[in-house]
Amino acid sequence: MNTLTLQATFCGLQHGLGKLAFRADKTAADLLAALPDTPAWILPEEYAGFSPAQKLEQLRGRLRELGCTAQFVGKLDNLAWLLNLRAMDIECTPYAMAYCYVTPDRAVLFIHTARVTPEAKAELEANGVTLAEYDSVLDFMAAETEPQTVLAESATVNYAVYQVLENNAALTVKDLADPLLPMKGVKNEVELTHDKEAHLRDAVAMVRFQIELEKRLEDIKGRGVVLRDGQTLYDLYLERTPLYEKYADIRISETGLDIEQTVEQIVDGITNLH
Repeated sequence: MNTLTLQATFCGLQHGLGKLAFRADKTAADLLAALPDTPAWILPEEYAGFSPAQKLEQLRGRLRELGCTAQFVGKLDNLAWLLNLRAMDIECTPYAMAYCYVTPDRAVLFIHTARVTPEAKAELEANGVTLAEYDSVLDFMAAETEPQTVLAESATVNYAVYQVLENNAALTVKDLADPLLPMKGVKNEVELTHDKEAHLRDAVAMVRFQIELEKRLEDIKGRGVVLRDGQTLYDLYLERTPLYEKYADIRISETGLDIEQTVEQIVDGITNLH
């Protein structure tokens, strides 16, 4: 097992995956093989508002203002925004495990290339992004000979990578806040439009849910509840929350029971708890 593979494994752990258990009987290659490799694709410009090439130029402009000529991007959400890169490596989060090194005339994406769809690969290349294997990042950065002043935020760049950057005589490292964070926080018109549309769709879904809920509340046998005159559902929620928390451990099987029998079982469970 080489140091590169070991470091790449721990790069994955720092990326926030957190579900890989360290085992003394497992090699680094075993752990690396277990890292997520969901298909990586590119969010269309019609949703992102800007292409990867446009965002790269925006970043380069910001780097010049900060006195830097390059940046090593190690934070997954910032990288996802920069290249419109998407995957499902982290549960419920559309990020791909990857790194990106940006210079005035290059952008190198370090990712398991086999997982990049052909369409995504073609689009990235058309936007000036070249692909390199994820676990080649340390050797690649150590071999860089082009002098650059590299912005690398120590809080978000993998420690092993950061050490390689600092030890490369051709690179001058500046530990500054990642400019991509505020850049992606300023939404463009396309993003704002889709945000509004998403809120409208969510609102419609919520209204439909409320209508269905109110229908069910009309009849106890239809899985409803009884409200006192003038009492709102929210009032009832506040009133009953302490009871829900108190009796949360009671489990009742409704198999073969009607509503009255179920209520009787609940009352028995509460009584037995006391």
